[in-house]
Amino acid sequence: MITSTIMKMKNMKELNTFQAKTENKNNKISTIFATLIIFLAAQSAYAQTASKNI
Repeated sequence: MITSTIMKMKNMKELNTFQAKTENKNNKISTIFATLIIFLAAQSAYAQTASKNI
């Protein structure tokens, strides 16, 4: 009984660690994606401004 409880606790700890790693990767992907969107928007805005000045 005690052994099974300890095993369940270890499994929960491993799941929590895996979930934290997964969330961390998702956050990194979201950050990279948002940065690319902002970069592309800024680049097109700059290109429009530069072409008007020519």
